[in-house]
Amino acid sequence: MTKHLSIRVAWHDNQWNGTNCCKPNSNGYCTQLPRIYEEKKDDELANKPWWELKATGLPPCKAEGGAFMNTKPYRRSFKHPYKEYEKANHTHLERTEFEVPTYSVYSVPFWWMLNKNQEEINQEYPALPFNQWPKFHSPWVYDENRQHAILDLFYNSIIKNKSLVVFYTKQGNPIDEECNRLLIGIGVVKDKSGILHYNKKAPGPDYPLWDRRISHSIRPIGQEGDNEGFLVPYHEYLALEDKTYKVDGKLKTKAELIEEIKVSLIETGDSENRIDDFSFGSEWVTDREYAWGNYKIETYC
Repeated sequence: MTKHLSIRVAWHDNQWNGTNCCKPNSNGYCTQLPRIYEEKKDDELANKPWWELKATGLPPCKAEGGAFMNTKPYRRSFKHPYKEYEKANHTHLERTEFEVPTYSVYSVPFWWMLNKNQEEINQEYPALPFNQWPKFHSPWVYDENRQHAILDLFYNSIIKNKSLVVFYTKQGNPIDEECNRLLIGIGVVKDKSGILHYNKKAPGPDYPLWDRRISHSIRPIGQEGDNEGFLVPYHEYLALEDKTYKVDGKLKTKAELIEEIKVSLIETGDSENRIDDFSFGSEWVTDREYAWGNYKIETYC
C-alpha cells in the first residue's frame, strides 16, 4: 500500500536553496534540533553554496534537510557514529561520500530504529529478523539484519510519482515559535535511493546508513514543473515592510498577513496521532484529512 512521507527540516533563512544561511550566526531557530545545536559554530561562509564546499565541510543542518531545495548537486560525507567505539565492532566502516542530486534530501525514520518501539513493531510485523543486542548500552536497534529489514519495510511503501512528501519544522521558527509543527511545503516523491552502505576497509558486518535519499517535485515558481508542489511563501512575507497593507479592501498588518498564510498542525481531537505522523525525523503520513491552520489537506492513494 502506498504511504506518504514526512521529512523534518531546520529553518533556513534563504529557502533551503543549497547555500549556507545569509546570516548563519543570527539563525538561532535551527538550534532547536539537537544535531545542529551540538555542532553549530560561528560561520563566516554566509550564503556559500554547498556544491562549492568539501563534503566534510557542510554546516550541521546537512543532517536536518537544510538544503532540500538545492539547485545543483553537492556531496555529503557520512561517518558511522560508532566508528570510534571499540565495543561496537564498527571500526571497519569507512567515512563514505555520496552525491546529493538537485532537489533532494535525506530521510531517516528514527522512531522505527528505537529499541523501545521494537515490541510494538513486532506485533504488526512479526516476520522481521530478531534484534541482536550490543555489548554496550544503546537506545537504537543494533543488529544489521534487522536494520536492513526495517529500512526496507519503511521505504518500500514510498512509491515514486505516487507518494507525497511533506516538509515540516518544529518549534523555533520566525513564523510562530510556539507551534508544534509548521508546514513548509509539499511535493511528490520523484526518486529514492536504495539502502546506502558505508565503504569497508576490512571484512565485517555490513551496517547500512539509515539515511535514504529522496528526490522531490517542488520547484521555485517560474521553473518548469512548478505545478507539482509548493513551498509556503513565508520568506516573502517576512521580507515585507512592517506597515499596514490593503488587501481585498481591508487593512491588515504584516503580522496579520503572516498569520493568514501560516500552515500549522491544529491540536484538536486526535491531534496526538497526527503529530506522530510529523515526528522523529521522518514518518509515514497516513491517509486521512489533516487540518493545518485555515487549510485542510487530504492525503490519499
